[in-house]
Amino acid sequence: MLMFASVLAGCGDSDVSAIKGAVKERLIDPDSVKFGSTRIGEAGVEACIEYNAKNRMGGYGGQKVAYASKSPEGWKVRDMDKHPDFCPISGKTY
Repeated sequence: MLMFASVLAGCGDSDVSAIKGAVKERLIDPDSVKFGSTRIGEAGVEACIEYNAKNRMGGYGGQKVAYASKSPEGWKVRDMDKHPDFCPISGKTY
């Protein structure tokens, strides 16, 4: 149980910032992105983040969810453009 607590203690604002950065790297217009909530799994190695960003036509494409996972190199987006209700993980929401 102590290991679980220490893993959760390592999650927070720095992880949310890193996840946002990973999403921005995959967008056509990263400066246009508006983020919603971020959910980080209990083990601290997977996350879902809500976002809305401009598309190639210059309009906002609507709320979507990106799925990311953490590796030794940092957070990487594994899947983008998911339906707003998609998030296969439970955990703390930021």
